[in-house]
Amino acid sequence: MKVCVVEDDASMRRALRRLLKAANYNVIDFESAEALLQSAEVSTIDCLVADVNLPGCSGFELIKSLSQVRPLPPTIVITSFDYPGLEQDVLKQGAISYLKKPFEGQDLLAIIQSIESPS
Repeated sequence: MKVCVVEDDASMRRALRRLLKAANYNVIDFESAEALLQSAEVSTIDCLVADVNLPGCSGFELIKSLSQVRPLPPTIVITSFDYPGLEQDVLKQGAISYLKKPFEGQDLLAIIQSIESPS
């Protein structure tokens, strides 16, 4: 499974890449939504992990733009800027899950594993 991480914080992006690679996922990562959307990889991802607060195109705009290019892959939205109603808004946009930073790596892995093996 190819998991794409879009996270502007370099240390968080590295940590997510290490976690996912250790779990044997094929990982690609980008520091911005624009970088993903301009990449040839955009059509090959099986799961998207995206921050809400990205410079330029936000996580919300990324979901909208991506769904216009192809069917939205299972998307997990992460954020450290939680506010009332954000989780509901993210899920309405088509995300399958929402995690507030800091979160446990095992929580993210469990969500991704549920995509691979739906019950």
